[in-house]
Amino acid sequence: MSQNTSPRREISRNKVIFALKSKPKRFKDLLEETELSLAGFNEIRKILLEEKEIVLEVIGKKAVYRLTKKGEKSFDSAFLISHTVKRIIQNNGTHYPNTSENTQYITSLNLPW
Repeated sequence: MSQNTSPRREISRNKVIFALKSKPKRFKDLLEETELSLAGFNEIRKILLEEKEIVLEVIGKKAVYRLTKKGEKSFDSAFLISHTVKRIIQNNGTHYPNTSENTQYITSLNLPW
């Protein structure tokens, strides 16, 4: 991921990555599902290909794009971030991380505090 990425480009990038998570897709299907402009989609597609987050391959007689291992890691990161942001928005700007799993572990240590 480029450090000079604008928020708008990052959103577009995540749309493409999210669209490819379930299965490989053709250019036309990705363009339709992401609802990006043709120019915007082409820009993101080229970036993702260049960064090796997606690859173009032929399955049967159809050329499709799919996520690489690197792209799957990007999906995991994007999903975690988007889920956290959604929770912050739902809590009116407040973030309460789920620490219940850590609490049980820390309690089991019997620390003197």
